[in-house]
Amino acid sequence: MAPPAGGAAAASDPDSAAVLLAVHAAVRPLGAGPDAEAQLRRLQLSADPERPGRFRLELLGSGPGAWLAHTPLGLPVDLQYLPPDKQREPDADIRKMLIEAIMLLTATAPGRQQVRNQGAYLILRELHSWEPEPDVRVACEKLIQVLIGDEPEQGMENLLEVQVPEDVEQQLRRLDRQEQEQHTRERSEELAPEPRAGGATPT
Repeated sequence: MAPPAGGAAAASDPDSAAVLLAVHAAVRPLGAGPDAEAQLRRLQLSADPERPGRFRLELLGSGPGAWLAHTPLGLPVDLQYLPPDKQREPDADIRKMLIEAIMLLTATAPGRQQVRNQGAYLILRELHSWEPEPDVRVACEKLIQVLIGDEPEQGMENLLEVQVPEDVEQQLRRLDRQEQEQHTRERSEELAPEPRAGGATPT
């Protein structure tokens, strides 16, 4: 396998964006079965209570408005006491990839339970309230729905193996597009300048 972009220095740096992108590219084709979970653990990216995964650390933030001091229960100790300068991953594409990678782990019943047990919901809830990018918020919402929803019926536990009728899939894709467009409109309205008093327009 070719090394990640960025050369040996990037490949040896676990904090580099190149490593995160390479990990996601390597794991995504595996689906969410035992092979994917094993590879994530080998890369120390799974929910390991002794060494918090980079998935959660990169989605977690600290500093002003930090919330961990108020809701530490259910999180590994290392995630309860982050330094005040800990920041979330600044690249929106990488944040989305990290969420998608966690989603792969939730495709099986044991994977969903492990992600729940490691306090992922608390992190995702706060990420969603902070996240400025509409497509990342949509990905976050989907993962939250999987974590808080009822377990599938017997025989449908592996979400990647569930056969979805074509018309239903098209409808779901259409709803996804509408939801993302709604998030984009809301974001644009939030960023729009306030109208000037008296209806005056800038010159």
